[in-house]
Amino acid sequence: MEKAYLEILEGILDELARLGVPEERLRPLREELLALKVVRMMQAPSPPLWSRPLFWTAVALLLAVVGALLGLPVHRLFP
Repeated sequence: MEKAYLEILEGILDELARLGVPEERLRPLREELLALKVVRMMQAPSPPLWSRPLFWTAVALLLAVVGALLGLPVHRLFP
């Protein structure tokens, strides 16, 4: 989605240059657009699912429910 916005902004800058806007006024905008592209490319990938605490919390609760259904004394695990 962000990539589409950056492409639209790049197209707008190209159209402004074609219409005769001085390059001195467009250069800072082009530099900011390039900086946004670089930052977007440098973003770290999201961590795998099993490294998230919420995943392990959900697994623990699911195991507790299954244990309770099997008749195990699960209530002693969560004082």
